[in-house]
Formats: sequence, structure tokens, C-alpha cells
Amino acid sequence: KAGLTAGPNITITNGNGSIAIAASGGDGGTGGVEVSSFATGGDGSSASPWTGWDTAITWTGFTRYNFRPGYFAYASSPNFLHAGIQIIGGAGTILKHTGTGVGFKMDAGTGSSWTMNVVVENIILLGNAGTTDGFFLRGVRNGEFRNLSVRGCSEAALRSQACVTNILSNFRCTHHEPNQGGTFVATPKHGIVTTGRGADWSTTWTMINPVVEGVSEEGIWFKSDSYGNTIINGTSEGNTHVSKASVRISGRYNVILNLDSEANTSGLDFLVDGSNNRFDGCTSDGAGSPTAGFVVTGSLNTIGPGQYQRLTISNAGEAYQNFVCNTGVVQDFTDLGNDTLYLATQGNNRRAKLGVPKIFLSPSAAIDCNTAAEYSAIVTGNLNFSGANAPINAVDRDEISYFLLGSGTFSLTWPASFRGSAAAPIPSAINNNEVIILKLKYNAFRDKWIAISSTTTST
Repeated sequence: KAGLTAGPNITITNGNGSIAIAASGGDGGTGGVEVSSFATGGDGSSASPWTGWDTAITWTGFTRYNFRPGYFAYASSPNFLHAGIQIIGGAGTILKHTGTGVGFKMDAGTGSSWTMNVVVENIILLGNAGTTDGFFLRGVRNGEFRNLSVRGCSEAALRSQACVTNILSNFRCTHHEPNQGGTFVATPKHGIVTTGRGADWSTTWTMINPVVEGVSEEGIWFKSDSYGNTIINGTSEGNTHVSKASVRISGRYNVILNLDSEANTSGLDFLVDGSNNRFDGCTSDGAGSPTAGFVVTGSLNTIGPGQYQRLTISNAGEAYQNFVCNTGVVQDFTDLGNDTLYLATQGNNRRAKLGVPKIFLSPSAAIDCNTAAEYSAIVTGNLNFSGANAPINAVDRDEISYFLLGSGTFSLTWPASFRGSAAAPIPSAINNNEVIILKLKYNAFRDKWIAISSTTTST
């Protein structure tokens, strides 16, 4: 004859003694500690969640805690961060945060320290208007976070501070859960934010298929103290920001692969104000406004294959030496930056060759030799560079350059002061997909511009 005692383990007792067997986590997994058995109230239903479990358990490292399917309510998040801890939910585990502050906390503190090898999976976080960040992670290293969802908070659904070499897989912050076209309990400002802790940066995250939809400001934001992080597939779309960006990359050496940003109410799809970042296979529909789309204000970024409604290298900030390669731009490709390089890049069905800088859709007026030395344009009609469009404020030995890309066959009219030669002719026309580069030097004594080189090539 034996007796059974329920608890975090099942204890079997008979005349020969007792033995404890780890309780099953049901759908939450086998082995480890069954969290619901520590509840002091509730039955796990939405109307009567399990309560009291959060303070009844002494959370320890290298322990698996199983959250079976059902509702677990609590007012203040425990600090779940312990080395080797595993927080494992089931098929429909919902943590219902009823208080204020962080919804789910893993926090190594403000000092320069890290806690390693944690696992969190299959958790739905149901926050409220008083919930600040949904998942707050600080000083976490070598962790795995899988199949997590946030259905309401006021700040970031997931905030990383000084987290290093972690994996985030299938994270969702979307108003389309649990039903298509639904609403958040409370609308987050952000989906995912990575940032630092003093001198400690958030680095080398691998984020696979994040989904951010319907937030009110930046959807995914790698802040300036974010370094070497990677996104593989996913989306940040349908966000309602007015003056923000659905995807904002402010840090350095981050790699964004096949990320989609579309159907945002207003603002930008992508804003790249960091440096040395790389984008491949991304898409942007620029639906928010005529100025929306993919905007680069940082430097040394690489925009690779992908499709963008509008791509702008801005003159704001320090936009220099960005590289745009094999990129499809459906409408407007505008470069106002410094020393941008293009290779087989289409904009308005135009193609630019490597080494032809500063392609503008709306050509500027005359070159003012006091402030500029080059003029660039996609030629979409006959151009007249004489009269009011002739160079001004030239002094002896000034040099100027014209970079022209033809979109059709059009005439070119130049000032009478321009002089060419057989070796450096002044072109009178440009044909479709031709690139003309004309360089001249000013002779003040003769008041003439002498062509020093003239090349015409086809793209």
C-alpha cells in the first residue's frame, strides 16, 4: 500500500520509505517543476487564472519550470534570470500581467555582468496599459528565446539591454493575434528594441522571423549601441507611426536579410542612421506618404538586392560612401549623399554604373563654383545648360564635371563658352541608357570652359 502526495514532484510513500518523481508538465513538457502546482488560487481558466505561483516558488538556476496551458496571473514579474534556467510553456500558456512595470523580467542588473544559457519558449504575454516593456532582457548571454508573443504593453514588446550572442526565433508582436484583424490589449510603441547598458552594447543577436505589426512608433529599432546583430526574414508592417520608421537601424555592422516593411500608415519603412550595416533581399512599398520608403542618413552602408518603392540617400546627417548594388527601385532613387557608389541599380527603371555618383531625379540649376563642382541628372527631356543654367562664380583653373544618365534620346544645349576637341567633344545629345561624363577647366583669360575629358558609354 502506498500514498501519493502532489506538489512540484509526485512523492510515493510506503512502508519502505519515500521516493520523489518529477511531475509531468503536461503540454508544457516533461520533467522539471510544474508551476501550476504552486498556485494558491484559480483554476487556470481565463476567468480564474492561477495565482500565487510567482511568489511561492524560489526561482533557481539549472532548473526547468513548466507552465502548462492556461492562464497564470501575477502583478509583478519575478526576476527569472538565473544561469541555466528554462521557462517552458505549452500550447496556449498565457502569462497575464495585471500590475505595472515590466511584464517578464530577466535582469542581470546595471553592473557589467552577464548570466548565461537560459531558455524561454512557448509563452504568450498578456500585458495591460500599465505594463511598460513586455519582455525585458538585460545582461543575458547565450540564451534561446523561441515562439514568444506579446499581446499588449505600453513601451517595447521586447527590450534588450547589453545582451550578447542570443537567439530569438518566431517572436510576435501583432494585433493579428489571436485573431486576424484584432486589436492589442494595449498598443506598444515598439516591437523590438536593442540598446546598451553603459559601455556594454547589445551585440550578435540572431533574430529569425520576427513579426511586428500595428505598433505606434519604431517597429524594430537597433539603437546606436547595437552592434553585429542579424535579422533573417520576418516583417515590420502595418505600423501607425507618424514621424518614425517601421525599421530603424542606428547601430553598426548589423545585417538585415529578407525583412519586409510595408503598409505602414505614415512615416518611413526603413531609416538607416547608423554605419557599416548591410541589407539584402529586403522590401519596402513606401505606402505611408510620398516621402516614405527606404532612407539612408548614415555612412558606409551596403544596400544590396531587394525591392524598394523609393530609395533616398539623404543629405541629412553624415551620409557618405554608401554602396548601392543590384537594388531594384520601383519609383524614385534619389542620392543627396557624398561619394555614393552604385552598381547595376535601377531607379525609375534607370540603371547607374559603378563610379557615376549623385544621380538626382530633379536636376539642380547652374553649378555655383563657389560651393559645388559637379552636376548630375537622370535625363528625361531636352536639357539646356546655357543662359541661367550656365556655371557661375568661376575663377581661373576651376574644374567642373557633368554626370548624365539618359532615359531616352534628348538634345543637350551648352553655353557658348564651352569648347571641345576631337579628343574631348562636347556632346549634343544623349541616348537611352547612355552615361555621359564631361569634365571642363575654366580659362579666365579667354573666359572659356575647355573640355579636358569626355566619355560616352552604354549601361
